[in-house]
Amino acid sequence: MDLKIGSIVILALCAMTALADTWKPAPSPLKTPWADKVDPNHVLPDYPRPAMVRKQWMNLNGLWDFAAKVAPESQAKIKDKILVPFPVESSLSGIGYQVQPSDILIYSREFTIPKDWGNDQVLINFDAVDWSCKVYVNDRFVGSHAGGYDRFTFDIRPFLTESGPQKLRVEVTDPGNTGGQPNGKQVLKPGGIWYTGTSGIWQTVWLEPVSDRYIRSYHVETKKDGSFKISVNVPGEFKDPVAKLRIPGADIEAELRPKGGLPNPLVFEGKIRHAKLWSPDTPYLYDFTLSLEDGSDKLDEVKGYFGVREIEVAKDKNGINRLMLNGEPTFMFGPLDQGFNPDGLHTYPTEDCFLFDLKAIKDYGCNMLRKHIKVEPDRYYYACDKMGLMVWQDMPSMSEQPFLNKPEFESELTRMIETHWNYPSIVMWVPFNEGWGQYDTERITSFVERKDPTRLVNNASGWVDHGVGSVSDAHVYPGPGMPDLEEKRASVLGEFGGLGLPVAGHTWLDKGNWGYVKFNSPKEVTDAYVDLITNLRALVPLGLCAAVYTQTTDVEVETNGWMTYDRKVFKIDQKRAREATLKLYDSKNGAKLLVPPAGFDGASSKYTNAKPDGDWAATKFDDSSWSTGKGRYTNENPAVPHTAWLPETPDIWIRREVNLDSTSDLKLLLLHDDDVEVYINGVLALSRKGAINNFVLADLSPEAKKALKKGKNLIAVHCNSPQGRQHVDVGLVSVK
Repeated sequence: MDLKIGSIVILALCAMTALADTWKPAPSPLKTPWADKVDPNHVLPDYPRPAMVRKQWMNLNGLWDFAAKVAPESQAKIKDKILVPFPVESSLSGIGYQVQPSDILIYSREFTIPKDWGNDQVLINFDAVDWSCKVYVNDRFVGSHAGGYDRFTFDIRPFLTESGPQKLRVEVTDPGNTGGQPNGKQVLKPGGIWYTGTSGIWQTVWLEPVSDRYIRSYHVETKKDGSFKISVNVPGEFKDPVAKLRIPGADIEAELRPKGGLPNPLVFEGKIRHAKLWSPDTPYLYDFTLSLEDGSDKLDEVKGYFGVREIEVAKDKNGINRLMLNGEPTFMFGPLDQGFNPDGLHTYPTEDCFLFDLKAIKDYGCNMLRKHIKVEPDRYYYACDKMGLMVWQDMPSMSEQPFLNKPEFESELTRMIETHWNYPSIVMWVPFNEGWGQYDTERITSFVERKDPTRLVNNASGWVDHGVGSVSDAHVYPGPGMPDLEEKRASVLGEFGGLGLPVAGHTWLDKGNWGYVKFNSPKEVTDAYVDLITNLRALVPLGLCAAVYTQTTDVEVETNGWMTYDRKVFKIDQKRAREATLKLYDSKNGAKLLVPPAGFDGASSKYTNAKPDGDWAATKFDDSSWSTGKGRYTNENPAVPHTAWLPETPDIWIRREVNLDSTSDLKLLLLHDDDVEVYINGVLALSRKGAINNFVLADLSPEAKKALKKGKNLIAVHCNSPQGRQHVDVGLVSVK
């Protein structure tokens, strides 16, 4: 299937050409190159549901009448034209108004049903409206919907007049971040990592004719051996039903003629011989056609596609859990992608805008992205399917008062999964991020695993892990770092990096921009980025399975993107970044664990909690009176070899003899809580304040590097942790 399906679009212009002269974008601090290419008569014109295509449809995007009121009977505080589907707050809407929780947004327009649609049912599809809306046709109430990220559909045939223009009205309310509903990073007062809200219609609105019995949806499941199962949702009563499946690329034609009515779901199962598997390197897609008949009546036909692939966690030849794509260990690397732009906020000005972003991600050497607490239009995932970009899909987090909104969260989570589980690019669901609105983690994770057993589940990305799901996920800024290895789950780095560089003339604000780490030039930030990726490479042979860099582009005042928010400047050099990134996927990447942290293998060491006399870090110091421990020292009970560090003793001193067959290109691999000093053969190698609760790499001091020697060496550690968590563990890694 082509990425563009413009040949089957029917545009409902309805005198829009004249109206277009009255529209102009609202003021904005920045705009992308695609902002000026938006045509009010031709807004996002491509078929909006590429995984289930029908021949006939009508696009209702374009200029609508708009009003904002505080009550239905009150006088409008705003009355203007709005360009649908751009959110009210955005520049491209032509409004640029910060919607308040008390506002009622009223959209209206007219349309005419084509004569060749006959007396078929007419479905109106709203691909996303944020947040609660009511729909009226010819002043009659059709239905309502709550939820900001999912398509909803009504049959409006009973509300249509026999001929002439039909009146459509949509009323929307959006509590923003005051209502507790899933809304991701949208806030009424943007700043820092929180951004301008998206209210009202923000994805395509469109019509399609269908018979009284039609294909509602389908669900594809595949395995790497080429087997597939397509479950088709076909409600209704039939006398002589016939369902047909055709997969030209697999030379498969199947026909079902069930007796006594059509089962729902209707299931096609089969196996593709010598199946071409979907992967980032070979993103092969099988096109197919589903058709439905009842006797001589041809009721429906849709075209779709699927990719044959299988994702799981399994052990590699060294017994380490890895992310396995089609049975092969696959390191996943890509950006945190938040899906904002200065023109349309949540809504891209044109499809070329998000295709530009996705191409940049590929050009940076990535094979995945994490779609961060936003759900994109279907065509976005279609592009990922075609381009071979794996996606970790976040569920948008709740804003406040999660105890009031659990049913809404779970309803929207269910709809997100059911409307996106046919995209092979999506390989992982992420229900929660950093504890935001997080609750009942074990139950929610189990629900997602049962709902879609064909994908991985990340129970909580960052900070609030409950030990369930497919992966253990750490956030380490700037990092990199990794969680402990586990028996059943894979170790991933859900966020790191955040290297910031504001570029004059390309920032949302002139002042007050920020990044996790700030730099002064493209060369400086590129050097730091390459160093980060080099350090990341050292963690891969240790068991790290994936990493997510923050982030693709700047977003409003957050300036830690590869690109500026307007997509006009690449701050991090693509060629150098790509060269560093591609080494992550090489199993012979030059990184080697020379001295595992003691928690990895239970290595022995000497320790004391009483302040020692003399030069305790020297190689000749007598530690015979010290105790002997094994593994990590901690006051917790991790699932790794460890020795108890009693809370009433805030200090610990450790001495460990190790053997080295090489002394070049060494870095420390450590975690500590709180302050730590590390010595090599009596020479200070590192002194660091604060806590690092996931393994990170750190440089040795020049003096300590000189003190290293082949053969026997001494690593001595002092850690001070006066309260709370206590732990320390140190190893050595060679990174070429």
